[in-house]
Amino acid sequence: MFTAIDQVANQHHLQLIKAALPYFSTNTQASLSVCIKLMELRNILTYYQRHDSCVQACGSEDAAPSMTEILEDIRNYCEGDDQTLIDQMLQMFQMLELYSMLAQTSSDLTFSGFPGFGNGTAPENTDLTRATDDACPPNSNEPINGKELSYGK
Repeated sequence: MFTAIDQVANQHHLQLIKAALPYFSTNTQASLSVCIKLMELRNILTYYQRHDSCVQACGSEDAAPSMTEILEDIRNYCEGDDQTLIDQMLQMFQMLELYSMLAQTSSDLTFSGFPGFGNGTAPENTDLTRATDDACPPNSNEPINGKELSYGK
């Protein structure tokens, strides 16, 4: 599979010469290989001289691509362990995106539908808080309902 820059550099006739390389002597293979690379470089330089824009991914002219899009494109050129590594990175980005969405959702929650929670904060003077304050006075060592509490005695 060719990348966009490979398509610019490798014209059809260069591919034919590369396919024929094994049938030449070692010295000729070395010379032809260097010659092929020089022609590829010339093709790339010529391309950039003739074109104002650079090689771009489809649709990336309007907005910068996400890291996920970049990794998915790179993955197409990987094998074995490299694909596994990129898959793990993609899963990490998906988890971070999910975490971000959950964090945004939880910050948007209010308790306006519940009595005593009109402004999204916990109530201070509801029947429940008054009842617990009456039953358990703060900083008090007094017995509750006439019974003294004992902890581990």
